[in-house]
Amino acid sequence: TEGYLYRQNGRDMLSLGERPRLRIRDEEIIAEIEKKYLETDKNVEASCELHLVPGSRPRLRIRCTEAGAEALVEGETPVEAARSRPLSDEEIADRLRRTGGTGFVIRDVSIKKTGDIFMSVAELNGLRRRGIDELRKNILAGFRRDL
Repeated sequence: TEGYLYRQNGRDMLSLGERPRLRIRDEEIIAEIEKKYLETDKNVEASCELHLVPGSRPRLRIRCTEAGAEALVEGETPVEAARSRPLSDEEIADRLRRTGGTGFVIRDVSIKKTGDIFMSVAELNGLRRRGIDELRKNILAGFRRDL
């Protein structure tokens, strides 16, 4: 309409009549778009590496090669040497893979530890959450534009 050229606001900026040619749908294209964006798994794959040394704070590095980003976070409290029941690698890996609802899925877990260790499940879960949050922030930083 000429409303965009000659006026800033008003009815002249809108086309009030029906335009049937704009209502044509290409079902094949719509089906392809739905399959690509609505029916696919939206989780982004990542891998992580956890360093556990008694007396030092735990360090978790999460990498997302697809996005070309990574995050490194440290725990709040030092890892302890296990007195009775040490955490197994399987227990640790299971906790690190619990990423439901975050948009990420951890495929590979590497655990580097010195001796038998213990750390609270809450600390391990918090470390994973902070790592994923930091990874998300680092991925999104690549798309940010300063105006």
